[in-house]
Amino acid sequence: TIYTTFLHHKYNELQVGLTPSPAGEGWGEENKNKHLYPPQPSPSREKEPTLLSQQYSSFPRGAWERETSPKKPTKDENLMKTEDKIRAQLAAQPIIIYMKGVPTNPQCGFSAKAVGILDATKIPYAYVNVLEAPFIREKLPSISHWPTYPQLFVNAELVGGCDIIEEMSNNGSLLPLLTAAAPKQAKAENDALSADKVAQLVQQGLDDAKVIVEGEGCDLTITVVSSQFNELTIVKKQQLVLATLKEPLASGKLHAVSVKAYTPDEWQDKQQASGLLQIQS
Repeated sequence: TIYTTFLHHKYNELQVGLTPSPAGEGWGEENKNKHLYPPQPSPSREKEPTLLSQQYSSFPRGAWERETSPKKPTKDENLMKTEDKIRAQLAAQPIIIYMKGVPTNPQCGFSAKAVGILDATKIPYAYVNVLEAPFIREKLPSISHWPTYPQLFVNAELVGGCDIIEEMSNNGSLLPLLTAAAPKQAKAENDALSADKVAQLVQQGLDDAKVIVEGEGCDLTITVVSSQFNELTIVKKQQLVLATLKEPLASGKLHAVSVKAYTPDEWQDKQQASGLLQIQS
């Protein structure tokens, strides 16, 4: 009986974790009911947050990527986006041709003939190689109601294909159409003043001026020698010259003008120092 009781106490000690009191008699009061009331976590201790990587650590391989990666657009969605792209191109480019290949290397005879006619007009245009843009090649005919390539658009309106471009070129109606639609900067370059005209305008405002004009097109360097610059600052001299060119500068016929203004004495000193040629009257 004593042996059985001892084993019973040992069993409880192993299962519940009770320890004898320091006096060796009975069991400590602090451990008596531990098996009835298991220890609880301290109220002040907060649960540690779970990292995002831990939350998805149990996903099968590739599951997280499948859940978060965007779905590939369908063919209809691609065509809808392509229509927006085409309309944006037509709105941005006053003259644009959709062709096979590029102007320097056309990939079909009709495209080669069409760009050859456009190049002869010397008017700049944009192009799209439909061989490298399959969605545009597929979608554009449903927008233009023209089944083949090339397709020329002017101000977002379809002109036609190779045969119509050739016919308009032959009857003289193509060049005026392209000229009217050409970008403004191209028109300004075509209307740029000649060097003689610039010199004439300066001399009209400064009747004793001697003028040298260097450069081409809209970007010129103008050297002016006049006695009317006496006792003026550099800025005042330049302003006096620019005032004679007010109209062409305002209209865009002149874009970037560099002005050098000298009195006759200043010019003579500069000529002797640098060896510049004389300005001929």
